[in-house]
Amino acid sequence: MRIPLSILLCGLVVSSFARDEAFLRIEKGSLGSDCLQVALRRYSIPEADSKTVLLVGVSHVGTESYYQTLQEILDEADVVLFEGVDGNRPEFKMAMKQQSPERSSLQVNLARALGLVFQLHHIDYSRDHFINSDLSSEQLMALFEGEEMPDSAPAAQAQMEDLLESMEQTSVSGQVAAAVLDFLEGRPGWSKGMRWSFVKILGSITGNVSQYPGLPEEMRTLMSVLIEGRNIQVMKDIHDQLERIQPGQTIAVFYGAAHMHDFEVRLENEMDATVMETEWVTAFCGNLQTSGLNILQKNLLSWFVNQQVRALKIISSPAPKLSVQD
Repeated sequence: MRIPLSILLCGLVVSSFARDEAFLRIEKGSLGSDCLQVALRRYSIPEADSKTVLLVGVSHVGTESYYQTLQEILDEADVVLFEGVDGNRPEFKMAMKQQSPERSSLQVNLARALGLVFQLHHIDYSRDHFINSDLSSEQLMALFEGEEMPDSAPAAQAQMEDLLESMEQTSVSGQVAAAVLDFLEGRPGWSKGMRWSFVKILGSITGNVSQYPGLPEEMRTLMSVLIEGRNIQVMKDIHDQLERIQPGQTIAVFYGAAHMHDFEVRLENEMDATVMETEWVTAFCGNLQTSGLNILQKNLLSWFVNQQVRALKIISSPAPKLSVQD
């Protein structure tokens, strides 16, 4: 099964997929716009000398001011554990200057097509307190061959390879996505309209994607590897850094919003963590009414959004229980 185009493009915004509504929400902005907001949540750790963990969920595309805000927050932390497969490569940390990190071309094109910017180009990862906390590409692919993996693991691995090819725009789905983005970039009205669509669709994704009953088993396996498999490594690094930092200091976990719900569950289960505070930061906004599209085009986009939201609800909701009536 190939990854649907709409899911592929939305997945590029918040890492693999959005995970839980507690870390993503839609809020009304100025002039009736809809805004995608991402939660930043601080946790206290009992018996840890007032040390705290700050989960900094992020959208991988957004406005420049959004990333400026996140940079200021991350610079105030004492340690930042950041997401990035093979993120120890020099070109990754220099992405802000080079503007061309590997495996980012589709995300860069997506940001440009929506009138936004790409995260790696507007966050400075060269800070001394930034530590890559992720798997290598070899470690990631090896997870699919683990002894406890389900029978769907080979198919999930094929999905992973297709996803990587799509991001590099070498697969059919990646080339189709690139063509769609080229179309949007040259048409401001459609670009603004699709930005609104992304806000509405992403804001409707809830729950644990790896457990969506309506997803094929190989897709659930893929989500489990991409989110939970990598989060296990981050939790090891959190435990290690809590031993290293001083009382009263903070560890920030800077990952796609897709990972945040699983992190929260792990913090609560492994460390008995409790929420201290939540801050919401706006990633980007969209306004269909001021997009410049005509009424037919607006209706078409509204229909598209409704169809995507309906599909997401179907795959995320348990199948209705059937009863036999006498």
